[in-house]
Amino acid sequence: VNKVKEFRFGQSLIPDTDQYDDTGLTDENIATMQIVKYASAEETNGALYVKVAKDNAGVRGQLTEDEVNALTSYMNEVKDAGVRIYIRNAPAVDFKIDITIYYNPQVLNGNGESLIDGGTPVVDAIKDYIENLPFNGEFRNVELIDRLQQVNGVVIPELEGTYSRITNEDNYSPINAKEKSYSGYYAYDSVNSQVKFEPYANI
Repeated sequence: VNKVKEFRFGQSLIPDTDQYDDTGLTDENIATMQIVKYASAEETNGALYVKVAKDNAGVRGQLTEDEVNALTSYMNEVKDAGVRIYIRNAPAVDFKIDITIYYNPQVLNGNGESLIDGGTPVVDAIKDYIENLPFNGEFRNVELIDRLQQVNGVVIPELEGTYSRITNEDNYSPINAKEKSYSGYYAYDSVNSQVKFEPYANI
């Protein structure tokens, strides 16, 4: 993982080494060339699968074709002999949720908006949890519910289902308790999610 993050787009390694020449480069120059901001590595069946992503103004995203080709060439130079490395450069996995929120009508309205400032704390909490999981971290239904229970105005978050799909696939698949995303990160699908709000009667 460290070697992947040390990769510099647009600079060659010193011949016969796994190091770069820093001559004439500032720390800012180097940071700009180090485009892989997120990486994870897992060994499966004798091969190393490396998931990568870059940072686009705070949003995780795919490397371009040129970037991943350069990274692949670099990894072939720095890896140990005989090690098979497969780089997975994929877009965020889509995530949707079906949930009913029983809310305190003294705090939220029927659209889940704060009575104080009109914000959407429930949807914000879902999106924040999903899109800020550690890279290649494990999504867990119970952790999302725990997060929602901390939202002011939420009395009971009744989860009906969570689902994911690899980008460009037609159908969502249910998440049973936990999951690691194919690409290492998720994007919240607000269009297909169903977040319903019901007032809790016994406040």
